[in-house]
Amino acid sequence: MTTISDRNLERCRSPVERASLLRRCGCKVTVGSNPTLSAQGPATVRGPSAYDGFVAHDTSRDAQDQQDQVFRAMSAEQRGTMVVEMSESAFEMAEDGIRMRHPDYTDEQVRLTGIRLRLGDELFRSAFPTASVLPA
Repeated sequence: MTTISDRNLERCRSPVERASLLRRCGCKVTVGSNPTLSAQGPATVRGPSAYDGFVAHDTSRDAQDQQDQVFRAMSAEQRGTMVVEMSESAFEMAEDGIRMRHPDYTDEQVRLTGIRLRLGDELFRSAFPTASVLPA
């Protein structure tokens, strides 16, 4: 049995995000129950996967096959760590864009604006009722 570090799973904001992380890492997830990990074989997912039939239009088939081989050779923890790191990088790039567009924003205003972009206005207002809604 392989496990993903608790640190990576704790970063997931919802059970759906946690299950998605586990699936992307090749773990078995049974819908309607707590996610369970399995290092045996490919991920078992009920229903269609968002990755099924995915073809990168800017990548040759040979390069895609090699990349898939590398991903399959990685442990579930390695894939989970990679997913979290890529998500964090995307959040940082979004915040960098906000800083470029609004150099007058404080670090806190940049952080809150980035959160609002991810959550949407309605959820942001319910989570941060006293925060100002600034242009992104």
